Amino acid sequence: MVPDMFDVDATRVCFMSSNACDATAAANLGFRVVWINLYNQTPENIPGTLERMLPTLEGLPALMGL
Repeated sequence: MVPDMFDVDATRVCFMSSNACDATAAANLGFRVVWINLYNQTPENIPGTLERMLPTLEGLPALMGL
């Protein structure tokens, strides 16, 4: 819905989640994805490439250039 609602290509959207299946599914749909892997989980076996994986939220400000 995001690409259609905001008239933007999925590759221009960064999706962030701590949920492994949501993060991987979003990557499979073409979104840029940052997975906040709070529990050191194994990545899901779903097609799609995560752009980044962070162990905590602490790294988000630097990643976003803040």
